[in-house]
Amino acid sequence: MKNIHRRLRRLEDRLGPPIETEFSRRLRERLAAGRRRVAALRGEIVEAPIHENRTDAWTGPQTIVEILQNGRQRLLSGIK
Repeated sequence: MKNIHRRLRRLEDRLGPPIETEFSRRLRERLAAGRRRVAALRGEIVEAPIHENRTDAWTGPQTIVEILQNGRQRLLSGIK
């Protein structure tokens, strides 16, 4: 288990999400606002994001990094 944990840590360090800049934060907010407007125009119910700890507002398929982070969280919660 320690070997898997160590390998996940190295992958996270190498492939982790980039540091958020002011530009990327504003872009993410604008994209989320646009999605809400489109949903409102279509008459859809606007829901809160499923994953609050995600790095962006995209609700599509998870990235490899997100899958690895979720696996690491499950691994750590099983160890405690």
